[in-house]
Amino acid sequence: MSSPVEATKERGDDYLYHILNLSKGASQTEVHERYRTLSLVFHPDKQQDAQAKEVAARNFLEIQKAYQVLSDPFLREVYDQLGDAGLALKWPETMRSKTIQEVRDHLSRMKGELLRHQQSAILLPKGTLECVVDATSLFQNAERHGSILGRAASVRFNDYTLRHDVQKKINDKTTIRFGAQVKDRVHRLDISGTVRHQFSPRLSTSALLHFGFPFQVNLESSYQDDSNSLVVKAFGALGAPLLFPPGLNIHSTRNLFKRRNKQASVNLHVGRHPHVYLRLTSITPFGLDAHSTRYTEEDFISASGSISGLELGTTFTSYGIDLEQRDPKLVAEGGVNLLELGTTLKTGFTMGIMGVKWFLSAVWLIPSTSSEISTTTSIGPPGIFFVLQVTRLEQQITLPIYLSAEANVFLTLCTTVLPAVTGLLLYRFVVMPRRKAKKIAHLRAARKALEESDERRERNAVEGLLKDLARKHDQVEKSKQGLVIIQASYGGREKEEGAPDLTLDVTIPIQSLIRNSQLYIPSGEEAKLNIQGFFDPAPLVSKVLRIRYLFREQMHYAEIPDYQPTVLPLLEHRVDGQ
Repeated sequence: MSSPVEATKERGDDYLYHILNLSKGASQTEVHERYRTLSLVFHPDKQQDAQAKEVAARNFLEIQKAYQVLSDPFLREVYDQLGDAGLALKWPETMRSKTIQEVRDHLSRMKGELLRHQQSAILLPKGTLECVVDATSLFQNAERHGSILGRAASVRFNDYTLRHDVQKKINDKTTIRFGAQVKDRVHRLDISGTVRHQFSPRLSTSALLHFGFPFQVNLESSYQDDSNSLVVKAFGALGAPLLFPPGLNIHSTRNLFKRRNKQASVNLHVGRHPHVYLRLTSITPFGLDAHSTRYTEEDFISASGSISGLELGTTFTSYGIDLEQRDPKLVAEGGVNLLELGTTLKTGFTMGIMGVKWFLSAVWLIPSTSSEISTTTSIGPPGIFFVLQVTRLEQQITLPIYLSAEANVFLTLCTTVLPAVTGLLLYRFVVMPRRKAKKIAHLRAARKALEESDERRERNAVEGLLKDLARKHDQVEKSKQGLVIIQASYGGREKEEGAPDLTLDVTIPIQSLIRNSQLYIPSGEEAKLNIQGFFDPAPLVSKVLRIRYLFREQMHYAEIPDYQPTVLPLLEHRVDGQ
């Protein structure tokens, strides 16, 4: 969708309102009336003098631009929230099917992102704080170690690390970063600087120098294409090469298949503690084929989606071996990324000479606040750890909490089973009701947009043009007992209680596609939307094509989701008893 204001200079937030001499709270009626009045006054054809005509034309264009934005409810909301910068963006058509509140929420997030992008052009600040908490005394035996208050008083911070970085983009290819770090046990400020240069979209290099003794240096080069990646890092200390011997780290990843997302990776470390890590990773999407590539992950999270929130996402697994000098071990992990809920769940284990260690983690993404919350429970040698990490606007706080130095059934249940049960209860009684209400509101807004859209009227006109062609195909097929379409519809896969019907009758467009008693439509939403007489009745909703047809005078029925091709006739479509 092209912007109506393609080249607008930076001006005041209310500039377009000032052109029409209106307040920001003006109604649509006031906007229309003011436009009619001013357009009559400044229309160039009303002027006789050449200079007056030139001035009038310039003002008339500004009035038209202002009216084009303020008379459109969606663009007006964009302008109110983001100003001229918002009008210069290319907005997807799916935004117009959202409710006003959904649009405002989305634009509010966009406003924050635009502000951060503007600040990032100057300096990109990033802060991290890590505090290691020793809470083992809290769960020790009460008879031996006193009351709960006494044990709680023994909880302490073992260590902390505070780091702050700022980044400056010199040009399109070169970036510099300065960082400062302080650690509790070292009591020394460590200042570092990094220069990164992007030679090409595939090749980049960086150099990092710590300005304090022993002047540690890291040199890194990376290469990445569609199937492979290679990162080579060399490090050492200029001031004390014997104390910090130089080393080399090589990490290589390769896609094993063109059509399957399976990767093999090797990490080789040469230095004081040499090791080799081998990994085989597999990522499998589910439900994504049912949606067009027009939609982004942000759309899936912010839109209504399915009520369950479990229909779109990816599963991933990773297996490998870590060959270390002291403790070689087997490694396995797996998980699921639920796009609609913005949630990632992961579990895994390592098995080595020191014993078995397993972990359970969860990550929640909150796009509206640019925040991320993650929790990880680790059980095994050297004990039970719980890690809480909160990230917001490039600022991160990490709290590793040491709970116990030995196996503890109560702690294991509290840090694994209890959070899982709590999460399931919240999902069932809080998340699902909210998602259902949100989806019904989304469908109602889509229904209203469907009834009022120019696309619907254009589609009806196209259908009228196809009637004669469809009638001819129907007569030909009936004469030879071929493929006759009785009824065809395209709409939402599920019908929710209280939600409006968003089904489009496509009997005529489908009948016009019949050739030699056969019908074929490729898989994917775009394939259907490019057919004359089709359009999207419900953006960001899983849709299905339902067809009832006769073939050889026998009734058939098919429901074909977007991610499957449409092929008629098929024996499996035949209705039993016919």
